[in-house]
Amino acid sequence: MRVASEPSLPDVLSRLWGGRVYILAGLAAGLLAAAALYALAVPRYEARMIVGPADPQSRAEHAAASVYVDAGLTDPVFMRRAASSGGAGDGRQDFLRFAHTVRGASVARAVFEDPEMRAGMREDIRFRGPLSVFSTVPQTQSQTYLSRHIALVPLGASPYRELRYTHPDPVFAETFLARVHAAADQAIRADVLDRSAARLRYLREALGQAGTPDQRKLLVGMMVEEERVQMLARIDPPYAAAVVEAPYVTARPVWPDSLLWFSLFALSGALVGAFVYAVRLQFVRSA
Repeated sequence: MRVASEPSLPDVLSRLWGGRVYILAGLAAGLLAAAALYALAVPRYEARMIVGPADPQSRAEHAAASVYVDAGLTDPVFMRRAASSGGAGDGRQDFLRFAHTVRGASVARAVFEDPEMRAGMREDIRFRGPLSVFSTVPQTQSQTYLSRHIALVPLGASPYRELRYTHPDPVFAETFLARVHAAADQAIRADVLDRSAARLRYLREALGQAGTPDQRKLLVGMMVEEERVQMLARIDPPYAAAVVEAPYVTARPVWPDSLLWFSLFALSGALVGAFVYAVRLQFVRSA
């Protein structure tokens, strides 16, 4: 039985030279396809924004929680608060929550309530003409839109993160990124205020049932801490994610990349041409 030997380098080069017409034809077809799609592509600009942990408010919440623990209260409301306070209250827990909230359903609903944001997202297309139908963003996919288009990139070993968003309109990209940050921060702030208000209601009820001056004094001190939490949560600066660097937009489009675009299409076309030549050669030999 005769075993076919592996082709040598001269054999491979000879076959490539023999199929040069097919390879060049495939390469030309790939370049034409790349040029056609590139002409229909809508340039996209990238908005970027650097955020970091916000500190003072979370310290106030941790201070309130520590009072509950020191008092030895066993009510489930206080036990849940003590369990969730954690750490030194340096704002990193709230910032971690921001990282998970910024692309969530609550932020998506808040952003889609704004007609300007909704209209801008509908203009987020990648191709003009007949291909634009594949880029339209339905309103029912608001959360999917955020999860696909908002990126949260770590900056080395620092606690800071860079928010990124691309859109054909550079002005809208910058505005949208700031809007998403504000919506996520406000959602966390509102939740903190709601939980603090619930604890204040409990403390007022407990104060009315306190039997000794020491108990009343302790409860009043807790109420003061909760009021401090609410006061700090209502101030203007961001609650969970401080703005380290305001949104800005890249000077040039980040998509499509012409060099990568044409290179991939040309290489793909040449490979298809080589494959067609190899199939034809095999068919001729077996005939």
